[in-house]
Amino acid sequence: MLKSGNGKREMGKGKEASALHFHFLLSRFPVSRFPFPFSASRVPRPASRVRSNVSAYLLSPAERLISAAMDIKEKLLASAARVFAEAGYRGATTRRIAQEAGVNEITLFRHFGCKDTLLAEAVRLHGAPAVDMVELPDRASNPFAELLEWGNAQHAFLLERRSLIRTCMGELEERPAVGHPAQEYPHGTAAELAAYLTRLRNDGLTTLPFDPGASAWMLLAAIFGDAMWRGILPELYGDTAEQAIVEYVRLTLASIGITATAREVGETTTARARTA
Repeated sequence: MLKSGNGKREMGKGKEASALHFHFLLSRFPVSRFPFPFSASRVPRPASRVRSNVSAYLLSPAERLISAAMDIKEKLLASAARVFAEAGYRGATTRRIAQEAGVNEITLFRHFGCKDTLLAEAVRLHGAPAVDMVELPDRASNPFAELLEWGNAQHAFLLERRSLIRTCMGELEERPAVGHPAQEYPHGTAAELAAYLTRLRNDGLTTLPFDPGASAWMLLAAIFGDAMWRGILPELYGDTAEQAIVEYVRLTLASIGITATAREVGETTTARARTA
């Protein structure tokens, strides 16, 4: 039979182990970055987190505490992005954001400190491209098809986030910290495209002199403008977005000396229509 003293010592060891486990989990699982997809014109309400197939009742108290904190931050970030996209900086009050997230304002301030910090993180998180975005290949085999696929993916991304991006652009001059993603996205994307065009030139696939940076911005600006303003100024764009992107890509390639034949254009667009 165990003596009572030994039992107390065993309980003390168990508490120490639980405390160490809690600190280990906090160090391994930060609670700041959890992206959500966007709907066509606004940020969706967050869906429930999938925690494999393990019931919450099987989690330790420390794990349940961390999980609850994650859920609250996720709700606040998604609500902040949604309200900011709809109402702008002035309309995105902490009270409204907290109500949308189903928490009180004290909880909001406890997690983020102030409104500007919350909005900056929400916009950065929800304005970033998805991790599974189409990437341009290291070695080109069919520049027209590759750029068309990439261009359509970029257009879909921009269209999905257009409300948030428009709001960011409107706030950029007065509040650059909140509007920064409106600058961050095009610079990174243009650099990726310029690197691809440079590889085309290095591989001897282009026949005209050109500036990769200027050519990249020309194509990206056309795609960006189409996604942002087609719905507002349809008479300026005509056709469909799909047909327009074909022309944007064809003209960009033509400007650097790569001609997409009518057959290539037809085969590529037909293939896209079949997979859509």
